Amino acid sequence: MMLQMTMSQSQYFSAKLSKDVKRGNEKKRKIGGLCGVAPEGYLNDKLNKTVFKDPERFPLIRQAVDLMLTGEYSVQQILNIMNDEWGYRTVQRKKKGGGPLSRSSLYYIFRNVRYAGWVPDPYDEDKMYPADFPALMSQEEYDKIQLLLGRDGNKRFATRKQFVLRGFIRCGECGCMITAQSKERTNKQGVTHVNTYYHCTGKRPCGQIKKYGYKTENELFNECVEELDNWELIPELYAWSMDAIKQMAEADIPERKSVETMQEQAIKGLKDQLDTLLDMSTRKLVDEDTFIEKSAKLKAELKELHKQQATSNQNIESWYDYMTDLISKFMNANAKFVNGDIADKKEILLAIGQNPVLLDGKLQITPNEWLLPLQENTKHFVAEIEKVRTMSQQMKKSLLEALRIEWYPGRDSNPRPVG
Repeated sequence: MMLQMTMSQSQYFSAKLSKDVKRGNEKKRKIGGLCGVAPEGYLNDKLNKTVFKDPERFPLIRQAVDLMLTGEYSVQQILNIMNDEWGYRTVQRKKKGGGPLSRSSLYYIFRNVRYAGWVPDPYDEDKMYPADFPALMSQEEYDKIQLLLGRDGNKRFATRKQFVLRGFIRCGECGCMITAQSKERTNKQGVTHVNTYYHCTGKRPCGQIKKYGYKTENELFNECVEELDNWELIPELYAWSMDAIKQMAEADIPERKSVETMQEQAIKGLKDQLDTLLDMSTRKLVDEDTFIEKSAKLKAELKELHKQQATSNQNIESWYDYMTDLISKFMNANAKFVNGDIADKKEILLAIGQNPVLLDGKLQITPNEWLLPLQENTKHFVAEIEKVRTMSQQMKKSLLEALRIEWYPGRDSNPRPVG
């Protein structure tokens, strides 16, 4: 079973590319950085991969904020002042920009928490990180603007609340995020209960709320626990899985050595060619133009070989680290999910698959393809191990060994000397 799962390394590497990008972006957000093109009023520092104040536009946008804070101007009036009186023009880029600021862009500025010095997490709308770039406005100013905007404003900092399952589950019908809200209800005895409900944000046309209504946090929580039952690794399965991964890594050593030898030989061959070419140039056997052309080509090939060599080593280490970390997440997964914080819950669910959705009123997680054997077999093995526990010690030992070989038939359970 483990053999099926771990043979899908090619699927792992293709999926790993997008995960690496996401991981890099997440790491940048956590230290307060912005990903992508800098927002209006800021510019990208391409060398240091940061953003800084646009000396021309930042002061004008700050003046626009001051006008908004007076409460005496509408967004449209401020926009007219910026474009017509101040001559505001957006940054000229390759295919767009260089024109007046649009109404939607000004709303975006007033509603964007980044201008208040925070970087939001795209997977959890209430999770934010302190920005490493200068803020345009304070949190208090941002909150006041949201009040002035009324229905067009965003949540204020003072009203934000964390919900344990919000921020990484999407609506399976329209693709929008699943959000949450709490409602207080007082019964006849005067006791107030707070209930949390999850539902699609409805930012796109969607009929899921109408069909299935809201989902309580307890219902969604129970569905997560039910899903994790398919992945829960008890101590025996965890130990067998880690041993299987170790065996497969060791079994790959001869093949890796062959690849390394071939790479080293190819690198040595190119270096020898460069040495020969240099010697011929020194003895005037080739002219300067020929030397430059051929040496440039050989150096490019050598650089590519060094890159391939580094990538091969990194991929092997990454695969081993990824698999051991993944198996560790499934060890007592339910207990970790129930008792963990928001980050733990998100991490465990996303270990199964990257796209949890709420569809037809039910939580659905499409597992990564290389994990399917684990999903299909884990419950069966857990049930079989539980049966064995009540047997005599001698019978238990032999039956557990038989189950281990079925879990991963990677080596003879009773190795015998050859000859």
